Amino acid sequence: MERSIPFRIIVTSDSHIGKKPERISVFRRTMISMLSEKPDLIIHCGDITHNGTWTEMDEAANVFNLATQNGVPIVLGPGNHDHQGYIWSQSREYFENKGIIVLDGNVYSLKKGKRVLEITGVEGYGESYDQKMPATHYFDRVSQPNSTITDDDLERLTTGLSLLRGDINLVELHFNPGVEGTLKGEKEKYYPFFGSRRFASLVDEHNENSQYKVGAIVHGHADHGSHEGVTPGGIPVYNVSMYVLEKYVPHNEAPKLYRIIEI
Repeated sequence: MERSIPFRIIVTSDSHIGKKPERISVFRRTMISMLSEKPDLIIHCGDITHNGTWTEMDEAANVFNLATQNGVPIVLGPGNHDHQGYIWSQSREYFENKGIIVLDGNVYSLKKGKRVLEITGVEGYGESYDQKMPATHYFDRVSQPNSTITDDDLERLTTGLSLLRGDINLVELHFNPGVEGTLKGEKEKYYPFFGSRRFASLVDEHNENSQYKVGAIVHGHADHGSHEGVTPGGIPVYNVSMYVLEKYVPHNEAPKLYRIIEI
């Protein structure tokens, strides 16, 4: 019987290039460290930049190029900060032209041996924004007519989940899927602004009804939260914000601003 070779996936988020001058060098060092781990795939869950400017996007692309030029695919989704320069739609095309995969309800597939890994994702949004505004726009993020940002992303994620056919399947978000486990550390009164429970419910429902089950959800955004949680249906959830992962360092080890998932 042939032994399955596990996929080695590295996930990170919230590099916030431009927040401080040193953020780009931190991200470059992190990328070099991630590549030294010999990953099959690197995923970035958004807030790539802090202000969403072309300068920051270009700096990010140069770091991502360290991976793509070495044959390591980069999959990413935007975060809320990536919209603040009102150029995300152009930035998405810019990244894609450089061979970077951008998720927005589509599916990326990777084969290793006889097994296939697939990943879908959307940015997500905070439920309370819908209740209080309602959220029909956020910088250059605009909902469909008579809809909200959350509703639109749930629809796109529904499409992405329906397309999954992998032996291993993952979901990428920027916002929390409504799981309190990875929000612990944030102020509880703000939990509803960090995500929507409807995303966790949607993925749980998918797993109940599909043979192509999601094995984990990865997200960022909650920079003061915790690194692990679980949906009501039992799907592992990982908060991979660099600021969170910096806190969870084994004794006497240097911090790794990324999570390795072998599956």
